[in-house]
Amino acid sequence: MRYQSRTLFHEAVSAQINGDVQSALRLYNKLLKKIPAHVPALNNVGGLHLASGNFRAAVECFKKALKYDPESGDAWNNLGTLLLKFGDAKTARECFEKALSSTPQDPVVLTNLGSALKELGCFNEAIACHRQSLESNPLNAKAYNNLALVYKETQRFKEAVTCLKNALKLDAKDSDIYFNLGQLLAEQGRFEEAVSLSQEAIKTFPDSISTMIGAARVLIESGHWETANSLLPRILNHEFTVSELPALRHLLLFLNASDHFTGQIARLHFKAGKLIEDAVKITSGKESYCFTGRFDGLKRLRIGYVSADFNCHPVGLFFREISKRYDRKKFEFFCYSLSRKTDELTEKIIKDVTVFRNVAHLSNLEIARCIFEDRIQILIDLAGYTSNNRMDLFALRPAPVQVTAIGYPHGTGLSTIDYRITDKAAEGPEADKEYREGLIRLPVFFLPFPAFVCKERGFTKSDLGIPAESVTFVSFNALHKLRPEVLQLWNRILQQNPNSSLIFSFKYSNLPYLQSRIRDYFDIDPNRLLFIPQTETQEQHRARYRLADIALDPFPYNGTTTSWEALCMGVPVVTLMGDRHVQRTTWSLLAHLGLEFLAAADTQEYLHIASELACKPAWLREVRDKVKKAADNALTTGNREYIKHLQKAFLNIWHTHSSMSLLH
Repeated sequence: MRYQSRTLFHEAVSAQINGDVQSALRLYNKLLKKIPAHVPALNNVGGLHLASGNFRAAVECFKKALKYDPESGDAWNNLGTLLLKFGDAKTARECFEKALSSTPQDPVVLTNLGSALKELGCFNEAIACHRQSLESNPLNAKAYNNLALVYKETQRFKEAVTCLKNALKLDAKDSDIYFNLGQLLAEQGRFEEAVSLSQEAIKTFPDSISTMIGAARVLIESGHWETANSLLPRILNHEFTVSELPALRHLLLFLNASDHFTGQIARLHFKAGKLIEDAVKITSGKESYCFTGRFDGLKRLRIGYVSADFNCHPVGLFFREISKRYDRKKFEFFCYSLSRKTDELTEKIIKDVTVFRNVAHLSNLEIARCIFEDRIQILIDLAGYTSNNRMDLFALRPAPVQVTAIGYPHGTGLSTIDYRITDKAAEGPEADKEYREGLIRLPVFFLPFPAFVCKERGFTKSDLGIPAESVTFVSFNALHKLRPEVLQLWNRILQQNPNSSLIFSFKYSNLPYLQSRIRDYFDIDPNRLLFIPQTETQEQHRARYRLADIALDPFPYNGTTTSWEALCMGVPVVTLMGDRHVQRTTWSLLAHLGLEFLAAADTQEYLHIASELACKPAWLREVRDKVKKAADNALTTGNREYIKHLQKAFLNIWHTHSSMSLLH
């Protein structure tokens, strides 16, 4: 019997090594029928389920293995790997530590523990673990890769690149290493290397969806939209699984800038939302919160805000206007900060709100329990699919009503988020089909108006060698928004207005490589295109609008903060009104300020508006005066109206929820 079992196990392992998954599973299951407590077989079956994306079955296998052998290092490591994959770094850490108690100095477990520590913000401990792993096995490519991610998180970029290049030398068949190195090189402005590596990765892993997504993002961020467009149809039509969710989340923000159909982009948001909910069920099981009678006795409505940007960030600037004006007799504001970054704006917000909690070091489950204990009635996401978001937290539904607002130009796709705050002008005709959330259409602009004052002198035209009488167009939007059709239209504007220049400023706009990507779309005197670097402070940034006569808005991904900044500084913004939120933000802003005449229905009208302003100095002066008066008026009265309507919306949705609860 023992001999037969040993033979069966070896046959299963051999099939697994040879890639015959079905035969391996059949043999392992045959063995487990004979010996249910065969821990190595349970571990291996769990590993096969983990690799195939059957995560529920994998969890069951690892837990069974631990039931029969609580000291199984392999089972603890495998369970920790799965939990870490789905964001439960705290429990994963405990699993890896238990694994190490059985198998000390195991290089695989050490680097896994390092990854969990990184997610928990224990960076020095994480580095020590990865280094220990490399001491045990200097050829461990995964440890180099994971160490690089810690270095990246701690701004040690040169060391991160070195580690990833070492990892690639050791294992050129790991697509994750290509993905991480490509993103890091792009983030450091090493675009030529990043593009070359991405093209190599596509050739090496032609069927890998994560490789396609990583390459597409690098190409978009480096101005290669045409090449990225060749990858996007395959990405848009891919049937994503839970294991591919991290890659999908990595691209969603940038998909908003693509010219694909609204329905396709909405479908991927729906898919991401569903996969997040599936992933949360795997790690959190039946975790749920009962709200019956939970809020009895509360005299004020408790609103919770979740964000990584309660600091000098556009979201923080918009939220600050809400936090300092809300009615403290009717509402309590709780902030849950997902970032360790704090600054002067953070301190102002802390003083404004009822409770401010920094929860960046906590797991999603711990934050959810904290929100539940705080008896939050309406929980508001301010991130969407931007950096450091915690959509998984909202999938747990720790509050009875959940809302998304401010930080992201699309819905979340989560069935657990009930509403999305927008306005009547900012949504297209098919808007209700684009979102899982119900739309709260405010009768005012969907954002408050921060006072973007500027005391800095800034550049003058003469500083940049621009003739004083020349008309200066500007674009201070991110490079990924500057699609080919945008630049081609702007080229036509400059051709029609020979006494004009166009100034660009975006991250790494000082690099000749990116400048050449822009210049390729223009056939005018190169001296009429100018590139100025980004500034260190917001004051310096806004001072650059003193160079500007007219701001040009990109499409389909409009500016939002940049558009309001320009208007605040008295600079008219020409925009193209589209059929979805991401291309209607500037139009909505203009409409609510009484400046609709700056919005075009098509590219020909866009060209006409920009040219009329450029060639008629008296008209331009009149428009600039109207813009400044409209912005000043919005700052005087607009935020009072905004807060009034926002608070009314909160009270209405809570009343609706309470009424429905009574019916049930």
